[in-house]
Amino acid sequence: MSDVFDRPFIESTEIIEDIKDDIKKYGWDARCFVFYRQVDDHIIFTDYGHMTEDKGLAVEDIPVGEAVVIGTLGEALEAFEDQSWVE
Repeated sequence: MSDVFDRPFIESTEIIEDIKDDIKKYGWDARCFVFYRQVDDHIIFTDYGHMTEDKGLAVEDIPVGEAVVIGTLGEALEAFEDQSWVE
């Protein structure tokens, strides 16, 4: 139990539900981008966006102090669920 607080808990329920809706529409393997920032030794996922052929991501769309990684909606769901853990 001593390691429970080794990683932060970030309430992500609303984003998780949005990602699940997008998975129903576009599929588990649909490409997306996920915004994140580093806080101390932890990566905190903050938001995501669905990518399409005609919609990408411009540098000015990335919030100051954050970075972006490209993956799938399924990977995004797993990342947000992992940081919204409940012991």
